[in-house]
Amino acid sequence: GGVLFSIGRALPFVADGISYLVILGALLRMRSSFQGERVAVAANMLMEVGEGLQWLWSHVVVRLLAFLSGYFYILMSGSILIVYAIAREHQISLIVVGIVLAVGGGGNFVGTALSPLLQRRVRFGRALGWMLVLFVLLWPLYGIASAPILLGITVAGLAVVDSIAAILVSSYRLAIVPDELQGRVGSVYRLILFGSLALGQLAVGFCLDRFGILVTVGLLWGGLIFWAGVVLVHSAVRRAVFPED
Repeated sequence: GGVLFSIGRALPFVADGISYLVILGALLRMRSSFQGERVAVAANMLMEVGEGLQWLWSHVVVRLLAFLSGYFYILMSGSILIVYAIAREHQISLIVVGIVLAVGGGGNFVGTALSPLLQRRVRFGRALGWMLVLFVLLWPLYGIASAPILLGITVAGLAVVDSIAAILVSSYRLAIVPDELQGRVGSVYRLILFGSLALGQLAVGFCLDRFGILVTVGLLWGGLIFWAGVVLVHSAVRRAVFPED
């Protein structure tokens, strides 16, 4: 994105539009049916959302994971704003910013590949605790990342950890929630995530504009330390395992 933007301001949006057209064309070419037979059931949306909320609230581990995931959304969406703020302060070109973010995308691929391996070998609660400790150790690097190389290492490292943690949490939720409640619980879960995403970007942008990079990084780091403490201390989360374990 940064590389395309440096060539022409419209190019990132043109590329994005082309990608959607390609996806649409691929979907239109599909002829197979992916749905089984359905039984018609009278639905009450408010009642279903209420059932999902009730189930989520009655299961302490999944409830904590929902809010933890919301905080992850705040961190990772806010980190993009932090990268651009660092680039502006240290006069790093948009091409370099694009490369840094691309390196972060590579980190996401690595994290996605590593997560199943970790999931098979380490108990869920312990693995999640490890990821949060790594988050706590890596996040402060944003405060000193004035050179592109260090900035790229920071972004890539956080991307690896975030991808592993996100897959662990999503896999656990899908395994724990009963099949008949997946949609209802998932809708409440996504409401928390996307609400956190919107409010988080607003809050991070405000903090960067008002207080600067160091204060913003420090405030988000404090939240990370809090959540790491919750996961490491809370016995239900610490001992949580996948159902097949």
